[in-house]
Amino acid sequence: MVITKVWLNEKLNNALERQRVHETNNETDQGLLEQGKSIAFTEVLTKLTEPPQQKIKSDEMIDFDPDKTFEEIVKYYVNVKKYSLEHANDIAMKVVSRQKQQRLRV
Repeated sequence: MVITKVWLNEKLNNALERQRVHETNNETDQGLLEQGKSIAFTEVLTKLTEPPQQKIKSDEMIDFDPDKTFEEIVKYYVNVKKYSLEHANDIAMKVVSRQKQQRLRV
């Protein structure tokens, strides 16, 4: 089922008409209900009509500093994970080399 602006307007009008038939005694409740429906309708309509987010182009990619990345990975694995320095260095080397290869492909 495709949700269109026309369909949403029809559903909102139907809901408002049913609400008018079964009006509550308290006018403030009525106003709050209509405000809530209006806000929900606006949010759904905005989501449906806004353009999709574009992917990052290769020339807009974030700069990659292998030395800084390597140091941060080693610090994380030594301090947080309590790995040995050698093991942390091995992991950092693998991650940095993988990142370099991925950036060369793009």
